[in-house]
Amino acid sequence: MVRPYQRIDTTADVGLFSSGATPQEMFVNTAKGLFSLIVPLRQIRNRCSHEARVEAQTLEDLLVAWLNELIFIHETEGLIFRHFTMTFMDEKGLVAVCSGEHIDTKRHKLMAEVKAATYHRLSVLRSPDGLWHARVILDV
Repeated sequence: MVRPYQRIDTTADVGLFSSGATPQEMFVNTAKGLFSLIVPLRQIRNRCSHEARVEAQTLEDLLVAWLNELIFIHETEGLIFRHFTMTFMDEKGLVAVCSGEHIDTKRHKLMAEVKAATYHRLSVLRSPDGLWHARVILDV
């Protein structure tokens, strides 16, 4: 079985490689990978939800916009997420409900500050076996 996401070692930043049976599942797994860099996912409780909406011109642009929107919500509202439900997604936009909670420094072990998703070495593709894969480098 393919891991839904894994960390990729890079020289200065952090990379993620994610997979899924559908583009939606791959985007969800990439988001989980993002937040697993910030705080252990098992520490996040489902206490609130937030709707995220993004638009872009290509699937690659959409992935970067999605991750950067999640980072923006995290930074501006102090939220961390563990569960993601895509309510709409096509190649140029998505709407998702993100569930998690506000950061509690007494309970959450913060590990990394992710500043942005980048276009460096970015790829989104469907492999011959039908799985969707993404590689994204994050500025930390």
